[in-house]
Amino acid sequence: MTAIRFGGALQARITAVITADATQNGYQT
Repeated sequence: MTAIRFGGALQARITAVITADATQNGYQT
């Protein structure tokens, strides 16, 4: 359970970083 939750949180964080980076570069996802 803990590993799955950690993986999900990590994926969400990566997605958020990618989205923020794309927004800074003028792209909308």
